[in-house]
Amino acid sequence: MYWPFKIVIWFLSAIALLASNLVLSADFSVSWRSVDSQIESEWTEGRFANLGFTDAELQMRIVSDKPIEDSSVLTLSPSYIDRVEVQFYDTHLRLIKTSIKGDKTAPQNTSTDYDIGLLTFELPEGTQQIKVFARSTSNLRFTADIKDKERIHTQQVISIALKTFIATVVVVSMILVLIPLLIFRSPLYLSFLLYQMSWLALLTGLENIPSVMNNSLYFLSDQLVSFGVITATLLGSATHAIIFQRYLGLKRTGWLLWITAALAGLNWVTFIFIDSRLGLQNNAFVLSVVPVLIILILLIARPRSMKKISLWKSTRIPYLLLMLLVLGSGISGLGLGNLLSVNYTHALITTLILGFILYQIVKAEIKTIQFRADKTRAIAMRNNLLNTELKDTQQLIHMLTHEIKTPITTIKMKLYKSEQRESIVQQLDMIEGILVQSLRALDLEQGSYAPEQIFIGRRIYDQWFAIAPEKSDKIIKLRSFEGVTLKCDKTELDVILRNLLSNAYKYAHAHSKVLVVVAKESDKIKLSVSNSTDMIDAAEAKHVFEKYWRSSKARSNRGTGLGLWIVKMLCKKRGYKVEAKMRGNRFRVTLQFPTA
Repeated sequence: MYWPFKIVIWFLSAIALLASNLVLSADFSVSWRSVDSQIESEWTEGRFANLGFTDAELQMRIVSDKPIEDSSVLTLSPSYIDRVEVQFYDTHLRLIKTSIKGDKTAPQNTSTDYDIGLLTFELPEGTQQIKVFARSTSNLRFTADIKDKERIHTQQVISIALKTFIATVVVVSMILVLIPLLIFRSPLYLSFLLYQMSWLALLTGLENIPSVMNNSLYFLSDQLVSFGVITATLLGSATHAIIFQRYLGLKRTGWLLWITAALAGLNWVTFIFIDSRLGLQNNAFVLSVVPVLIILILLIARPRSMKKISLWKSTRIPYLLLMLLVLGSGISGLGLGNLLSVNYTHALITTLILGFILYQIVKAEIKTIQFRADKTRAIAMRNNLLNTELKDTQQLIHMLTHEIKTPITTIKMKLYKSEQRESIVQQLDMIEGILVQSLRALDLEQGSYAPEQIFIGRRIYDQWFAIAPEKSDKIIKLRSFEGVTLKCDKTELDVILRNLLSNAYKYAHAHSKVLVVVAKESDKIKLSVSNSTDMIDAAEAKHVFEKYWRSSKARSNRGTGLGLWIVKMLCKKRGYKVEAKMRGNRFRVTLQFPTA
């Protein structure tokens, strides 16, 4: 794809440059000089002059071998010049006519019918010598030609057709970039979109469109060119910075470009508030220095990440061409020759090269998305397989648990008259409790939810007497507002209370009280269960909700380490807040339920 892309660039560039340099051969001698308050330079032969950024006046002298009799036109290009005064003289050097135009000067004694990208001045009949006096805030340069009206009309038709095509390419690139912008949401594509918009504004000013449409809008061309070129530098630098940092892995080059964008921002401030010429001159200087550094980096640097090397290889040569193009514009802008002006050809080449780079980036992002999608599908397939195996395991555990509980019940019945019945039954209850906790852990994500209004005090007592023997040395003390109700699932609430109370009963000191407090506030109900214990240290309280975790002091007691974890999971599932704290020798678990 790269070689056809290059051929298209060269072909279109050649056509644009050819069309912009159609000149009528004529017997004219052209010379120019610069004049300021202190020095007048020597006259130099040539129809092109470039003084760069200067306070000096550019003077041009055009002399014909004989008086002009046909309808001819003087053209000066480019058109972004602050003020141009043209004086027409006859054979005896008598002034025939004076015409004035410019970005900062209203047209005087002339028309703007052919001023698309040019400044045109109709030659009065009998003209043999022309004097041009020009000043500009921006780069002072232009090429002078003498053409007949028919030829300039033909040239303008060809030029407008080509430039319309190039402008269409820019607009199409803006439309196309909306697709990856909406899909990937990357700042790169937004930056490129704004960059192309600044190009359109710049090109509109370069072509002198406002003045052609309405003579009173002559000043807009200067504003569009000046602001457009600085804005294009800012947004272009930001676009390239994102590409180098995020997609090519050359972070230092990216930071260099972010600094360039910041300098462009400073040039904005300089142009508006300090000195407009200084702002434009600094911008041209930046465009001359930074591309040289980037070209050196592209020739030397290499991404460290293997994932980015492929993209770097496919975009390296286009980037070198682009930086050479920018370098040419910057050097030309400083007044060093006519290497490459900022024009439609520049816009076309920039759009095509940057578009090619973005195309490679989009392809790389699509590959990344495909890889992630394949990885996600593989993970989903593995999860489905694991879920199937887990369900089979759960069914097996359920079956084994129920099969074990049946003989336990039978053993309890046969021990009815045994002298050791109480101690043996206690051991069997422990085994049965472990089985129940295991089932609760398995069923945690599968249980149905049926909320209802429940008197919490009654449920607390029911669960306490279910776990505490009749002759227990530990007692429960409940502090609660009368008639406090909760809207929750009854089964889940019983599981929470049973685990909290059984944990408190198991580890509380002998002959102590388990304190349960229920407090109702405006938008929540607080439930706390506390007991005195020496089985846990204050630093270990944060671990009590971890699955299978048990305090080092409590490992001599039987247990699964699932009780408080089940409480935590149920609270998390329903949005209840739960926390555990150890103050002194008292361990407290506090839950917060919503009132509705």
